Amino acid sequence: MLKYIIIAAIVLIIILIIVLIFSSSKKKILLSMLNIDEATSNIGVLLKRKLELLKTLEEIAKNKIDIDDLNINFEDIEKKNLNSFELNTTLRNIHNDLFKAIDISGKFKKNKKAIDTLEDLNDNEEDLFGVIHFYNDSVVTYNGLLSSFPTSIVAKLTKYKKLDFFTDEKREIFEILKK
Repeated sequence: MLKYIIIAAIVLIIILIIVLIFSSSKKKILLSMLNIDEATSNIGVLLKRKLELLKTLEEIAKNKIDIDDLNINFEDIEKKNLNSFELNTTLRNIHNDLFKAIDISGKFKKNKKAIDTLEDLNDNEEDLFGVIHFYNDSVVTYNGLLSSFPTSIVAKLTKYKKLDFFTDEKREIFEILKK
């Protein structure tokens, strides 16, 4: 009889340890996902702000320096309902094209509204860079959890999938660390 009680106690302890490991692993994954969700939300806000600033800058540029050859259609960009990755790339390209046109013209430096908009855009870019860095770091942590024991088991059971990075740099670093 005592033998069965000891076996039952050992089985209960093993089950308790498994439940604690599962719970702890799931908590790590969920905390990592929380960081990613926060970063994703902040990236969305900053990209919308960047879009508005680029619209303002383009309007000023068209009025002040007559650059009609850019053909930027912001309405199409808004209608396409791009995800954050696509919107970031699209806005980066517009940003570069717009700055090339502005650099060619010397008239832009004298406009107060243009200077203020450029400063706001620069601040937004710095914030966006920081949030994207935080997102990529969080994805490295998350993907690392999905690749390591025991969280990898929990990830498979709960069907968590690896996430993409905003830049290829982090993807290369992660692949190197994984080896």
